[in-house]
Amino acid sequence: MENEFQTRLENIDVNIYGFEKWQGRDGNNDISAVAVVHWYFYTEMRSWGIKDVGAYATFVNVEFEVNWWNENDTEVIEEFSINTNDSNEWEIKTEIDLNLGDGICPSDVEVDYDNKTITINF
Repeated sequence: MENEFQTRLENIDVNIYGFEKWQGRDGNNDISAVAVVHWYFYTEMRSWGIKDVGAYATFVNVEFEVNWWNENDTEVIEEFSINTNDSNEWEIKTEIDLNLGDGICPSDVEVDYDNKTITINF
């Protein structure tokens, strides 16, 4: 369909919360992440004009690498992924703040391991 899009967001535009607790690990870490958001744009029209425009995410694929290190400067690198198309475990939420004249695309992704939600901000 012509109103379906994919947007790739990386690193500072992908925030992951609660991961350390979910993994049951303490210590410092760096996370580098890539999220591909599949989303749909819609218009709601009436005979008098356009009533509403909006967007919503249909599924998200997040891949991230965690670099753990401790006080001994020991490093462990692990890779993780979340694909909402393959799992019912995650809920996708869409937050939209659109104004006429703005470009429309996802601006960032928030992955919350505490609530198992992925929020897409437009």
